[in-house]
Amino acid sequence: MKELLQEENPQKQNESIRTLNKEFDDVKRLLEKYLTEIIEKTEIAKHQSIQDAFSSFVEFDDIANCKQTVYVNSIFAEMVQTNTIDEFEYDRKVDNKTYKYCLTENEARIIFIEKKLKNESFKKFHLLPYTLLLNFNYTQIAKTLYNDHNIDEIINIHGELNSKNNPIIFGYGDELDDDYNKIEKLQNNDFLENIKSISYHKTRSYRELLNFISLGPYQIFIMGHSCGNSDRTLLNTLFEHDNCISIKVFYRQYEDGADNYIDLIKNISRNFNNKPNMRDIVVNRENCSPLVPTEKEVAE
Repeated sequence: MKELLQEENPQKQNESIRTLNKEFDDVKRLLEKYLTEIIEKTEIAKHQSIQDAFSSFVEFDDIANCKQTVYVNSIFAEMVQTNTIDEFEYDRKVDNKTYKYCLTENEARIIFIEKKLKNESFKKFHLLPYTLLLNFNYTQIAKTLYNDHNIDEIINIHGELNSKNNPIIFGYGDELDDDYNKIEKLQNNDFLENIKSISYHKTRSYRELLNFISLGPYQIFIMGHSCGNSDRTLLNTLFEHDNCISIKVFYRQYEDGADNYIDLIKNISRNFNNKPNMRDIVVNRENCSPLVPTEKEVAE
């Protein structure tokens, strides 16, 4: 499609993009057929490591420094709403030391909540996670394997196999690409036929996702997504939203001990415009873990 931008003959350009779209439709049709056949034949095991991740709380050490105030204020507000805050404890002491007069309100709250988060019963009462599974896969594998009490909501953002109400979205989604403005300026709708962000309007899925991320602070788990440019517009929206407090990578581990953590970080960085924030928000390797540990690591 980018090559066709260079075509100077309008008639030839129009014919070529229509041919390309037709051929791309054939690819989508064959992909849907292939995936349908594979799903019917394949038995997929549930992994405990993924279950444990879905059940986990947000760790304070994982939260970006620039987002700690947002996160703490959300917990504090919930405590006030449920009348579970000890006003005297908050107002006067942390580890028996008076801090009221030497710290800002935000600093005091961070110290107070950070101490509280060391208590497991406190976390279970106040931090039961509301989990949205944003499924980029066209299949129902994730729903079949993990749709239990640990997942509250599932959005199949790229559609579902053989569904008229939520057809598969297969194309390109990088509106940040330098060539995208050139494509729009052509005033030729055929060039936008397979742009993901256009297709998102076919269902309410994208709007439901936007509603979710606007509700309050959230942490992102990356599981099995390459974070490549084909979803750059969507990932940028999620990663640079004011409510995104942390991005935690569950990387792929290989039998020889190698893994793809750094490759994922490289891809994630391309989805950020604010690079300093990226280095703060993305969790460092030592606090991340393999999506599915190799048998060798499990044995150890």
